[in-house]
Amino acid sequence: MNDLSDDQIRSRFRFKRESILFIANLLRDDLQRATKRSQSIAVETQVMLALRFFASESFMEVIGDTMGYDKSKVSRAVENVTNALLTKKDQFLKWPTQEKIKKSKENFYLRGKFINVDAHWPGSTHDSHICRASEVSAYLENHHRGVDDGYLLGDSGYACSRVLLTPYLHPSNAS
Repeated sequence: MNDLSDDQIRSRFRFKRESILFIANLLRDDLQRATKRSQSIAVETQVMLALRFFASESFMEVIGDTMGYDKSKVSRAVENVTNALLTKKDQFLKWPTQEKIKKSKENFYLRGKFINVDAHWPGSTHDSHICRASEVSAYLENHHRGVDDGYLLGDSGYACSRVLLTPYLHPSNAS
């Protein structure tokens, strides 16, 4: 990670260097392996392998090839990081109360106005392309500071980005 610039880290992993280190430290006890073998992968590297997989939707073999690991190690890192993150979910994910949901809907209704209209594209152009090419998208990418600025929500036709969140394509419940 030290040989990459901040821009390279952001484009490859969709997180800032500090955020990757925060996640690695948060998950360190769950991911660090006490082994006498020299084959263990550093916690930071495991986190970066998983984040690269999450960010790129690429094959594990491709992730491994680009980062110098075989796909079995990438697979193990993705599984271990995912499971470790799931153990921490209650610290970060909270369902809103009914009162907060109602207030959020009211606020959205009061602010629900058009912020941009673009009539340059014919009817068969996909919404995600129009969004990517818009001035609003460029503004958000350049000025978004983090969670406090909020996020846009898109359907599975959009690419996930640092300002636009999309759903998991095939979620499952391990029950």
